Amino acid sequence: MPRAVMAMGDGALIAEPPNLTFYHDTNGDGVPDLRTVFLDHLNSPFGVALVGHDLYIANTDAIVRYPYQDGQTSITAPGTKLTDLPGGPIDHHWTKALLASPDGSKIYVGVGSNSNIGENGIGAEYERAAIWEVDRASGAHRILAGGMRNPTGLQWEPETGKLWAIANERDEIGPDLVPDYLTSVKDGGFYGWPYSYYGPHVDERVKPQRPDLVARAIVPDYALGAHTASLGLAFYKSRDGALPDHYMSGAFIGQHGSWNRKPLSGYKVIFVPFSKGKPSGPAEDVLTDFVNDVGDAQGRPVGVAIDRTGALLVADDVGNSVWRVQGTAPRPARKAPQPQSQSAPPPPVQPPVQQEPPASPPEPQPAEVTSQAEPQSRPAAEPAPEAQSAASLTDPERIAYFESVIPFPRFGNPGDVAHAVAFLASDLAGFINGVALPVDGGYTAKA
Repeated sequence: MPRAVMAMGDGALIAEPPNLTFYHDTNGDGVPDLRTVFLDHLNSPFGVALVGHDLYIANTDAIVRYPYQDGQTSITAPGTKLTDLPGGPIDHHWTKALLASPDGSKIYVGVGSNSNIGENGIGAEYERAAIWEVDRASGAHRILAGGMRNPTGLQWEPETGKLWAIANERDEIGPDLVPDYLTSVKDGGFYGWPYSYYGPHVDERVKPQRPDLVARAIVPDYALGAHTASLGLAFYKSRDGALPDHYMSGAFIGQHGSWNRKPLSGYKVIFVPFSKGKPSGPAEDVLTDFVNDVGDAQGRPVGVAIDRTGALLVADDVGNSVWRVQGTAPRPARKAPQPQSQSAPPPPVQPPVQQEPPASPPEPQPAEVTSQAEPQSRPAAEPAPEAQSAASLTDPERIAYFESVIPFPRFGNPGDVAHAVAFLASDLAGFINGVALPVDGGYTAKA
């Protein structure tokens, strides 16, 4: 089942515990030509980072380095452990997100908590619920930021170069608390868990309390909705890529979806627009309808990435697929920038509309609404593309692929983002003895 995805060379590297699988797209048509087991017998791998010719894998209990050469489709050389990570025996949040620093000297790791609110004892949370900074040369580490229950997505914001993260918040205090969030990461910052949430909102279930930590708890930048299980994060910076300029500099987020909320929340891919390095508007649906009319999940987005063509890749562990989303509307020819007169004043800059967290316990945000509402209002200069729905597939073509038949769906919407294909079916488990067909707002295997 695909959990994490990283674009690499002319293909994609997919974390499918206990293996990593490489899908090779030699002609750039968005359909893989070759599937190989890249690394096998790993210990619950999730995060992947490539620095030069060193490939780093975040197993649940350690970061391991492997030698890599451009064009390789598998690795047989043994790995070298860079550092241990908090693992068992409980290992409540086993996934470990991974990101290299721009200069390659550091590796950043998201390490989730060992519980919901510390019920296994604070000792079980040693160096957990935190983002680690690991020195790539020595393996030594320090805690960059703490109090983040499960930091699952780590990325560099393209305009400012600052580190941003997604975090999954706590459960069992109602359907509308506590929203997961997207936030910039401050060195030495504390984000509240387990003692409080969204700054000073104390979680009275946690005993004993730490008012000293609550007093310095940082309010996250952007709420993503309660129980959405937001996991994947990718900023879009491919100006001449396969998606419209509307998405430039903003963030795509894969929402795995709630297990403990009615109505369900998440189960989609959303986009958060950015301006001047900060969120600048409400979240927009991008890929939706992974839940059918009777409430069954036909797919659950996890990791997201941008491939070499600028298309969006979405790992879907329940649908056992990776989706590739691109635009089909012709891109207008770009005009060369005209030099501006020295005496001409610069164009006015509109301040970004920041989404402030509520002063009282947070209300659910637009991203957690599961019904397919009309698109949010967008800047008049470039209307936002409509969200794509697995229910809107028309005239699917079937293509031969690894001795199985997989639909090649095309969205009927003529808008900018109107094309998504089943990029791969991991190990084809969901398609044995049948084909996947779009049904009732999703897709499923049918014999």
